[in-house]
Amino acid sequence: MKRKLLKQISNEWRSNLWLAVELLIISSVLWYIMDYVGVFSSLSSESMGVDTDHVYQLTIKSKPEDSPTFEPYTEEEGSWSQFERVMNRLREHPDIEYVASGSNAVYNYNFSGTWANPVDALPDSAVLITDRNNRFWVTSDYPKVFNMHGINGETPEQLASILEEGKLIITSNAAGGSMTPRDLLNLRVTLGNDSSTVYTIGAVVEPIRRAEFEPAWHTTTLIPSNNINEVYFRVKPEADRDFARRLLEESGKSLNYGNMYVADVYSFDTIRENLHHDDYAQQRNMYVCMGFLLLTVFLGILGTFWFRTQQRAKELAIRITAGATRRQLFARLIGEGLLLLVIVTPLALGLDWLITYYNFNASTQYWGQDAWPLQLKAAAIVFGCMAVMIIGGILFPALRAMKIEPAVILGGE
Repeated sequence: MKRKLLKQISNEWRSNLWLAVELLIISSVLWYIMDYVGVFSSLSSESMGVDTDHVYQLTIKSKPEDSPTFEPYTEEEGSWSQFERVMNRLREHPDIEYVASGSNAVYNYNFSGTWANPVDALPDSAVLITDRNNRFWVTSDYPKVFNMHGINGETPEQLASILEEGKLIITSNAAGGSMTPRDLLNLRVTLGNDSSTVYTIGAVVEPIRRAEFEPAWHTTTLIPSNNINEVYFRVKPEADRDFARRLLEESGKSLNYGNMYVADVYSFDTIRENLHHDDYAQQRNMYVCMGFLLLTVFLGILGTFWFRTQQRAKELAIRITAGATRRQLFARLIGEGLLLLVIVTPLALGLDWLITYYNFNASTQYWGQDAWPLQLKAAAIVFGCMAVMIIGGILFPALRAMKIEPAVILGGE
């Protein structure tokens, strides 16, 4: 059966050539799209390293000196003292669980880089990977706000106590070579070129990513500090209904103090949407493009094989007269289309390899040579989709061919 199909396809190479070229191009384009979609789907399903549900970012500003309501600061009550007053009022709010301040958080492409230098000798072949280390200067309640947990089961409260002691919290991807994340515990390090201050790593947490569609390319270190003006807070789940608007409305009466006032409140859901607005739009465009290409395959195969069935009516009638069953006729037509796909697939994989070799696809850009399992998975999905579209496109002409009456078709011969 396969040999006969191959011979028939080779005999009809002119009509099959354009169909093969169409399948080749669409297979390669679909693979590129599937690779892109697969990468972004994989990234969006990974943990961010922190929990941002019911978490908000708040901006506290100071009135300008030319404001008619500005009051000069005094030695007893300066700007920082007034800032702390607003923070304390936030902590006393009945709907707010935890309040912290920090220099950075997720859904933010800011990067404050430094590196960590081990003070203690490392075991042989152990490496501390901090060449891209993002510093988060944070107050002790930061792990509570973002519901962080250590790799050894430390609770947010325990992580807060570790920061309170002046120790660092570092992400597990800082451990390289033969080092395990647990080997980082109690390791003494200095940061950057400052060798005067020695820190102890008190806890290790999972990698923290900056954005939903970015891998954990860097390590992150939480450094205890108190002089930071970016404010984050966690709201009780039952109170998290239009909370940003309600807090802004009541801030003038219950939160603002002296020259300090609450300027903006954003949920991290809003921050994520604003950061990834273009990414989400591009994802939708990719899905639309993939759907359009699959529809193109279906309609192209349908039209081609419908025309072929009409042109080969006499041939099919002769096959039935010669003893071929209608089921065999149906399998032959379906097999012809699938065989074309099988012939084209190695060529399509060759094009896919060229795209990968020249680093034009998403998975190689994000994961380098480690991306091949995802690429093979994308190729298998594309082959399956193309096979379904081919079967769907041939199905109606094949069903029509099964209804051929040889006596009617061959009556004029």
